[in-house]
Order: sequence, then C-alpha cells, then structure tokens
Amino acid sequence: MVGLFQHFIICLITIIAPPPGDAYNFVLNLISYPMNIINFIISAGLLWTYWQKRQGKIEWNPPIRAGYVITTFFTLVNLYLIICPYIPPSNGESVYESLPYWIHCVVSWGIFAIGGLYYLFWAQIMPRFRHYRLETKDVLGEDGFWKVKIIKVYDNDTEIKQSTNDDDDISNNSLENIEEHLEYIQSGKKSKGGDSDTEVHARTIDH
Repeated sequence: MVGLFQHFIICLITIIAPPPGDAYNFVLNLISYPMNIINFIISAGLLWTYWQKRQGKIEWNPPIRAGYVITTFFTLVNLYLIICPYIPPSNGESVYESLPYWIHCVVSWGIFAIGGLYYLFWAQIMPRFRHYRLETKDVLGEDGFWKVKIIKVYDNDTEIKQSTNDDDDISNNSLENIEEHLEYIQSGKKSKGGDSDTEVHARTIDH
C-alpha cells in the first residue's frame, strides 16, 4: 500500500503541477522515454540470458517465463520507441510549440550520463582514494524478505581479518602438534609398559 500511495502522489503531482502546453508534454515525454530505454535493456538482457542457457553456459530455470517470441517483440517495440523520436515531424505537426522535438531525448540521455558519472565517482573513484571496496551482503529484513545490501569493507579490516585467520591457523597447527606429541608420549608409555611386563614374565619363567 505504501508503494502504491507514493506512486499515486507522484502521478498526481505530474498531472497537476506542470502548466499546460510544452511543459506538460515535456514532463510526460521525459518520463516515458527513459522507461523505453530501461525496458529495452531489460528485455535485451533477458534474450541474452535465454541464449546463454541455450548454449549451456548457465543454469537458469525461472518459475515464470516470458518466452522468446514475447521477449523479442517487446525488445523490438522498445527499440522503435527509442529511435522514432529522432525522426523529424511532418510539416505542421510537432511535439512541442516552441521546444525542439528531440529535447526530451537529449535530456533523458543527459540524466543517464549523470547517473553514470555518479556511479563512477561513488563505486570506482572514492573506494580507491579512501581504501575500501564495495561488497554485497544478503540481509533478512524485518518483513521477512531477503535484501541485498551494499557495504564498505576497508583495507584495514581485511588485513585484521587476514591476520586473525593466520593466528587461528597458527594456533590450530600448534594444538595439532601438541595433540600429536601427547599421543606419541602415550603410545611410548604403553609400549614401555608392555616391554616391562614381558621382561617380568620372562624373569618369572626363568626362576
């Protein structure tokens, strides 16, 4: 319900806030065009997954499948919706009154570029300068669903963990050596005890 309510609020603001005309059309196109790009990438990735499975490179058996035909059709439709806005409109027909017909496409790609730069700075540059790396961790949420959480693992933590593992290995090896030494001593005592008993028995027979 919370997600649906948030979606309702965003749709309400989108419908009411922009003034009629170019601003309203621009906002609607700015919402739909990036969605077409994302849908194309997802569907193309799904086709690639199907192809990898057919080649026997991965094992992938989802409970619900879209199939080759539907996925291919969805991919081609979104590819058409990505390309067609760049075709100039006919005379007397235009998406906007005063804005270029391609403005929402350029702004959409600009938003993706900003997101790519943010990822480059957040996931590649910052970890190198601050000496940490990003790792994923499966976390069980309070709602009972598993979530993937991105955590920071600093180099010092890795060194401490590695040294702790080395110390554990050394202590384990030491304990194993002590146990082997004790077993050797006990076996030696048993063998000596057996020899002494044999000597006493032999002496008794001699006498």
